[in-house]
Amino acid sequence: MERRKVVVVMKDLAEFMVFCPLLRRLKDEGIIVTTVAEGRALGRLYEVGLGCDALKPKPERVDENGCRQDIEASGFLKEYRPDLVLTGLGVPINLGEKFGLAANSLGIKLGYVLDLWGAESRSQAVPDFICTLDAVGEKSIRGWQPFAGKVPRVYVTGSPALDQLSNVEEPEYGEVLGRIRNMEGPVVLFVGQDESTTPALRGLVASLNGLGKDYVLIPRFHSKFLRRLELLAEWNGILGEARGNVLNVSSEVSIQKIMRVARFTVSIYSNALLEAAVLGSLPVSWISDIGRE
Repeated sequence: MERRKVVVVMKDLAEFMVFCPLLRRLKDEGIIVTTVAEGRALGRLYEVGLGCDALKPKPERVDENGCRQDIEASGFLKEYRPDLVLTGLGVPINLGEKFGLAANSLGIKLGYVLDLWGAESRSQAVPDFICTLDAVGEKSIRGWQPFAGKVPRVYVTGSPALDQLSNVEEPEYGEVLGRIRNMEGPVVLFVGQDESTTPALRGLVASLNGLGKDYVLIPRFHSKFLRRLELLAEWNGILGEARGNVLNVSSEVSIQKIMRVARFTVSIYSNALLEAAVLGSLPVSWISDIGRE
């Protein structure tokens, strides 16, 4: 019997977190898995020993958002002839959409595994099936107008990425994070994103200053936007107004580990809010006009 073949396309860290356990499971089942990665997912695949079948591109074929320009989706799928294509739905979307549209045109089955409600709207491709978080996600998919007349099969599966959070350990007491775990004042993790980070961070610092008590604020800015020096300068200026303790934790410490000690996790619309809820840190979505937009 010929072994089944699956092509998995991913870009963002959130997509990697969803697909990594699936990759291992598919391979354990004897399925031939071909990975196509760009952005942060590309490096993470190599870090965990899975590698990428679409080898690393030359630097000049990658834009500032980590999007690859060295792969032609239709040609790739014609060469590998998979039975199924699974694509991520990152922002900005690139290969996820290109491979989805190519799968549609070639008559190859296409599937999504969602880590966030409404992510199905990010691609113009029409999948054959979607795995979603819950009944809210299912309702969103069935009501998405571009799917009218060809609504994909919908499976409520939860998220493989959230399943993995059961392995996140609490910091040891000797670590900096361990020492602040039981402090009297609030410990707040702030997870930044794009320009909508600015009003959220400004409002958070002003609110914490107004408490009249000591606090610890741990900022973790999105790596994609750390290259925007004008944004970083503005964010650092806001942090300079904090009357509590601003604790910069090494990027080598996972954001999930920080959540094990942070009483609150504040962001705009990050997947980190879902993870915080699972890990026992109260998620707070700080929405401004620009964040809502």
